[in-house]
Amino acid sequence: MALAAVAVVAVGCGIGGLGQPRACTAIGALNGVTVRPSPEPAQPRSRLRVEVCQDETCEVGETGLRRGSGWTDVPLADFERSFSPGPATATISILDPGGAVVRSTRTRLILDRSFPNGRDCDGENGFLNATVRLPRA
Repeated sequence: MALAAVAVVAVGCGIGGLGQPRACTAIGALNGVTVRPSPEPAQPRSRLRVEVCQDETCEVGETGLRRGSGWTDVPLADFERSFSPGPATATISILDPGGAVVRSTRTRLILDRSFPNGRDCDGENGFLNATVRLPRA
């Protein structure tokens, strides 16, 4: 009788279904770099370019800037395959609508793996990302 009561409580709490895979959420993470605070675009259609280099490998990502967003995520398509966790350098450039560099800064960052859903859902490698603090102009 006590065992039956424990089973009822376990199922009622959502831990029933032994042997069934855990449900994964749609929460994800970025393979790339988050820039904080996001620079305010000087002009409509201004862009943010991030070049990340580790050892002899570099990759560039670019995205539009939005006014008042607080941060900007810059995805890098081959980031996970090209880099590994650890130190790297980044060149962060603000571009005008024509693609000319308005401001640029170079900084060091630490690439790290994240698993927002846990390794069961996000796989062995998870997501590779970093956050860069952009100095105010």
